[in-house]
Amino acid sequence: MVGHPMPELRTFQPILLCLLLFSCAEGTLGYRSETPMSGEYEVPDGTKKLTIRVPAGNLTIRAGEPGVIKIREGMSLLAADLEEDYAKLEALDFRLIQTAGEGEGEIILQPPGLPVGLEPERSAMVMRLIMEVPAGIALDLETARGHCAVDGRRAAVRVHTGSGEIKLSNNRGALSAFTGDGSCVVDGHRGDLNLETKNGTVLAYLEELGPNGVEVLVEAGAIRFWMPPTTEFSLDLVAEFGEGKNSYGLPVEENGRGMRSAGNVAGGGPPVRLWCARGDVSVSPKQRPGN
Repeated sequence: MVGHPMPELRTFQPILLCLLLFSCAEGTLGYRSETPMSGEYEVPDGTKKLTIRVPAGNLTIRAGEPGVIKIREGMSLLAADLEEDYAKLEALDFRLIQTAGEGEGEIILQPPGLPVGLEPERSAMVMRLIMEVPAGIALDLETARGHCAVDGRRAAVRVHTGSGEIKLSNNRGALSAFTGDGSCVVDGHRGDLNLETKNGTVLAYLEELGPNGVEVLVEAGAIRFWMPPTTEFSLDLVAEFGEGKNSYGLPVEENGRGMRSAGNVAGGGPPVRLWCARGDVSVSPKQRPGN
């Protein structure tokens, strides 16, 4: 891609860990500890999917060597308002524990849950992880709150964060991402694409359209989408309350305080649905190198 500088996710420093913590819980959370994390996990033969679940925190996944999952850099934080609650947290083996999933060929990495009797509003369990995972394994990430970044996958990816930014770069395969509050940036993707944010901006540069097409849903924010040059697709672009435009000459119909533009591009093909409840939407062909 040429001529499109991409936004970067904020660097995850210990101070941000504390800010994330305060946003998750009430009170002072004066009893706390931070612990560095590292480790390796063997990938059994026949593994097709990796699921990673953390209660809160940032997840960064990069392509790694076959047969092993590595935590390249990590930090865990436990905190509570009350000393007795903190003692229960500190007694946990708070690390990612590998188990077999219910589906064939699935492994799960997740820490222990909140001890019985502790209130989420008065305690917190947070992880920050930079990991390397074999590129050909499907990936399913989930965190209640935190930023997520995924790079260099060659299999299906699902990302779900209750609140946080999402960045997805140079992936191939079906990609699905949701954030309850945050922006989403997609760069260099090849394959099906499904993105949703309740509040935030979507910026997406597609390298190759997948057979099942694209769906982007934004409740409040904006959508800026760039398609590969000369790609054939069927567009349905809707701004319920806002402005919308396309660079393909398709007609734009006003609809109250919003608009809709629909039709076939270059003969039609996989569906591309871009929908925004409140905000602006645009779609254009991505520039060729040198333009």
